[in-house]
Amino acid sequence: MSEIRSIKPPIYELAVLREGRWTFIPSSRLLPGDIVCVTTNNPVVPADMLILAGSSAVVNESMLTGESTPNLKESILSSSDIKLDCRGAHKDNILFSGTRLVLTKPPTAPDSGILRKAPYKQGAICYVLRTGFDTV
Repeated sequence: MSEIRSIKPPIYELAVLREGRWTFIPSSRLLPGDIVCVTTNNPVVPADMLILAGSSAVVNESMLTGESTPNLKESILSSSDIKLDCRGAHKDNILFSGTRLVLTKPPTAPDSGILRKAPYKQGAICYVLRTGFDTV
């Protein structure tokens, strides 16, 4: 088990929305609840993330599932009264930690100025669900 824990994902700068503005932080400093903008420039997805705001992504999950075909992931429908099911109904709305982004698509119509000010115009906007060993 200590060998597994010693394997660390690459750390890189990531765009995160904190205190009402976009800033860059090391991926190792992400917290559950952060809003991030991810792109194909990121080596791996650093945490489990829910895709938001009309964004979508194509992701290679072969290291988790063994599937050789990349999967399309789309944003979750806006609804505050749903219970998130990460392994079932909503798995196609989540980017899982350790997977690789092949393609990202920004929100089709950013509904707030803060999303329009995201640092990457081709990035997908996501909500961090879990980090570290708490990922699915």
